[in-house]
Amino acid sequence: MRIFKNKRAVSPVVGVILMVAITIVLAATIYIWISSMSTPQSTTPSISFRAQILRNNTGNNNYDINLTVVSVQGSANWEDLNLTVTVNGSTWKDVQGTNWDNLIGTGTVQAGQVITITVPSKATVRVTIRHIPSNSIIYENTFQVP
Repeated sequence: MRIFKNKRAVSPVVGVILMVAITIVLAATIYIWISSMSTPQSTTPSISFRAQILRNNTGNNNYDINLTVVSVQGSANWEDLNLTVTVNGSTWKDVQGTNWDNLIGTGTVQAGQVITITVPSKATVRVTIRHIPSNSIIYENTFQVP
C-alpha cells in the first residue's frame, strides 16, 4: 500500500521553499553590502618622523626631542592628531586639537616641520601620536634621555 498517491505535489513544494530561502539570503546579502557602502570610513594618513635627542641650550639639564616630519601620505591636519608624552610612566604632555598651536602651529602636516618636546635628563620618555578620526597610532617610540 502506498502512502503518497500523488508524487508530483512534493517537488513544487520543495521548489517554492528553496526559492524563498534563496531570496531571503540574497536580500540579506544585498542589504549588508549596501549598508557597508553608506558608512564613511576614515582613512589613516601615513606620517614618518625622524627623531633626534639634543641637549637643551637653556642652561639646565633638560633635553629636546625633535621629531621631524619626513614624509606624509594622505591628508593630515595637526588638529586631527593627539600627542601624548609619558615621562617615567607619568603623562607629561597631552596635546590635541587647537593646542597644537602652542607646539607647532595648526594646519596641514608637511614634510620638514619639527615637533620639539623638552624633557628632563635621565628619563624614559614615550612619545605617541594618534590619528583621532580613525583612532590609529601613527607614531610611537620610547627614548632613553641621557
